[in-house]
Amino acid sequence: MEVTVEVLKKAYKKTQEVRGCYDYYNKLTLLEKKDPVSSKKTLIEFLHYQISVGNDDWSLLSSLEKFLDAGDTELLPTLYKLVEKCGCSAFNCIAKIEGKNSYPFLVSLLQKEMSSRREGIAFQIVCLLTDISKQQFDDGFFRYNGPSLEELKPRVAEILMWKKAGYPDGEGFIDSFADFTVEVVDDDTRIMSGVNEYLKKIRTEDKLKDRCYLAKADEQLLETVMQRWELPKRYLDFLANYSPYDIQLESNFGESYTLYGVTELLKWHDEIWDGIPETTLNKKYLVVGDREGDPIAIILSDTESDKLPLFIASHDSAPFIFKFFAKDIYAFFERFIKVKK
Repeated sequence: MEVTVEVLKKAYKKTQEVRGCYDYYNKLTLLEKKDPVSSKKTLIEFLHYQISVGNDDWSLLSSLEKFLDAGDTELLPTLYKLVEKCGCSAFNCIAKIEGKNSYPFLVSLLQKEMSSRREGIAFQIVCLLTDISKQQFDDGFFRYNGPSLEELKPRVAEILMWKKAGYPDGEGFIDSFADFTVEVVDDDTRIMSGVNEYLKKIRTEDKLKDRCYLAKADEQLLETVMQRWELPKRYLDFLANYSPYDIQLESNFGESYTLYGVTELLKWHDEIWDGIPETTLNKKYLVVGDREGDPIAIILSDTESDKLPLFIASHDSAPFIFKFFAKDIYAFFERFIKVKK
């Protein structure tokens, strides 16, 4: 199917009017897989249309970014005007075109966002500066669940010192987990071996996911987790052998799903339950991941079961009402990643 500007107009209108309709996002995804020259032309033409009718379309910018290069300077005036409304989608496009020449703008914008106490956008800028400069400004932070404003302040100070030094290049991120392997002996290991190979691939292809990996859990952190909760054996085995780090998986509908490793489990479990009264519900479930803030949990009482089903609740409900989500934690991964049988 050819995706033209008129097709995008109709799909955007339908997606805005019909709850649960993802037609527009599907069309953008389809364009990303087509001929880059014609797709880029279509997206730029549609961008100008969206601006003319007053639509702030960050999804369009995210798709367009994949096709931009240093020769697209004619788009810069338009993109700079969109920064306030479209945030990281706009300044990512600017950085894609200007590269290192975008440093002064990005550092200035970072200071502005910090002053406005918008740590989420500020952290996106820190990550972008990290990717372009090969410095380690975001070291130790999870990209999909960023640091607090106070945690960011020392990194911003580091970036300002880097600016004074003339924006020197760093050494880049060293993939110290490239040699992690999974010996295939059953269905579980077959799935996780496939996941591991998938992560290796995207670490080399996607600059925003160059630190997502599986690893054996840190023994001290795992001991801390075990002291706090009596974990189901199946989950403990999973966590010990395949502790996820900074991994996000996207559904066909554009929703992002995350399963926590030992570090994230300790950090985010309490934050998710913050403000929820201590009830038997809290003691029954352990939050082990999320879907864009919606908690994903296991039942702690399933200590000896050969399956480990996952449950999900809306973050808008209080107390959380968990519903069945996946028949097993390994099936969760297989749902998103095509693993050979």
